[in-house]
Amino acid sequence: MVFIAGSASGFILAQILGANLMVGLAAMVLSLLRLDDLFCRIVPPQIAIGVFAGTVMAFMWKTSIRAIEDPIYAEPVIGGFFVAMAITAVT
Repeated sequence: MVFIAGSASGFILAQILGANLMVGLAAMVLSLLRLDDLFCRIVPPQIAIGVFAGTVMAFMWKTSIRAIEDPIYAEPVIGGFFVAMAITAVT
């Protein structure tokens, strides 16, 4: 979903992968320097959850628009939904 939303925003694959790499490196540096605990105390959980929810909503919106414009993006999502429904119906 991140790649579909990123491509809907006009970003190329290299830019999306670069952003993911930088976030991963920043998380590793914070963890290695034992600053993740400090960061968690500075940023309240409600703010972090709000930012995450806003990001997810933005991705969902962009993905929905992309699926309307080009139905080939919607087919794997619909297929995945039916596979998940089949798996949960069996169990």
